[in-house]
Amino acid sequence: MNNIFQLLENEIKFKWDPEELTKNFKVVSNVNGNVISLPGGAYWQYYTSGIYFTRNFYKSFPEICEEIAHLLIQLQNKYCTLTDSSYLVNLFVNHKINIDNITLIKVVSGKSVDLHFDRTRSFAVNIGLKNSNTCLTHIYSGKKVVGTLINEENVKHTLRMNDGDVYILEVNQPHAVESLSNINDHKDRYLISYSFKTPAGIL
Repeated sequence: MNNIFQLLENEIKFKWDPEELTKNFKVVSNVNGNVISLPGGAYWQYYTSGIYFTRNFYKSFPEICEEIAHLLIQLQNKYCTLTDSSYLVNLFVNHKINIDNITLIKVVSGKSVDLHFDRTRSFAVNIGLKNSNTCLTHIYSGKKVVGTLINEENVKHTLRMNDGDVYILEVNQPHAVESLSNINDHKDRYLISYSFKTPAGIL
């Protein structure tokens, strides 16, 4: 076990298809990597590192977000009874779930995500939705290095999610996503991502 990521649950299933749900989403981007807040319904924001985040997801799909929030609260209740919980689990258990923090993530088939760290969130609970095992996530422990983010003193940890897996990760640490597919496979990867900053933090 490490303080960078931890598997919380597996074999979680939802009845809705993220690809069908988002097929008509508009895509916007910002060259500076800032969060874009537009009025109205849900849309994708593309980051040049190679990843898409939904915005306004909870506004367009409140019932789905309530379902996800209920699942997260059930997980909290499960882990709060443990006496030897890890650092990450303790952070999660002591956080108040807010549906505003729920989003979807997409990585296009064959596309890898460059090394980066998340500036607007510290921790994420990610749930594998579709084609989750088509990528490896590499996340580094140790202090971030100015410019290169990592050096030989940082330790690389690697995980491969499956659909239905639930992981908590420290996403303000440098991390990258390595694709195991190619563009002709047409297997875009979809995850639910719940974000928070501190045990009581709300984005």
